[in-house]
Amino acid sequence: MRDSSVAIHLVGETIDAKRAHQRAQAGELVQLVRGIYVARDVDADAAILGHAIRIAHHLYPAAYLSSASAALLAPTPDGRLFISGRRNQHTRLRSLEIVQNEAPPHPSTAKAVIGDDLGELRIDASSPRQRFLEAFRLRSEHASAITAEMRVQMAARLVEEYGTPKDAADAVRALARENGWYREGESAERFLLAQPVTAKAPVNKAALDLLIAWHGEPIGRLTHDGFE
Repeated sequence: MRDSSVAIHLVGETIDAKRAHQRAQAGELVQLVRGIYVARDVDADAAILGHAIRIAHHLYPAAYLSSASAALLAPTPDGRLFISGRRNQHTRLRSLEIVQNEAPPHPSTAKAVIGDDLGELRIDASSPRQRFLEAFRLRSEHASAITAEMRVQMAARLVEEYGTPKDAADAVRALARENGWYREGESAERFLLAQPVTAKAPVNKAALDLLIAWHGEPIGRLTHDGFE
């Protein structure tokens, strides 16, 4: 990728400090904060949102994605990106607000891969158990960002992973105890135990759902559900 085609520049990653300063002096780049520049001839707001996670990782390399952003792997629709790290703070970069809260002493995280026009970025994010507990934090902006629908989806994923609502609740409570999040663990447990236990429906192996293509171009689907 040519240097001139990059919308966002991060000093030490896509450009060195001297060249960034020279290009800013020449009017080619606009400095957002120390070490981060945007090309003058692009939609700055769109470029910032499109590289939100990379920007947050550059500013706070020890932090991890959390709350709704760990589920979405992106900012929320209103432009907030949630991370957890060393302290509570807000960082505003035009259309993007990075909302950081203090991480628990023993967080459960997993590696996530984020892709943008600068390539792929591997970053830590709250595990399903961790972000489900984050949904029940008291007086927390991170918790309020997780919608009711997202809570239901998170619960369903945990039940699928652990087999039953009780086993999922036990796993979440164990993590809650490890971090001293006792009220969050109790709330999460109640929510999980309220989920219906559903068995997976048997699959009709005679059924078909095929994509039909001609010379590599999709032209339709062929389906058969066992009846017609």
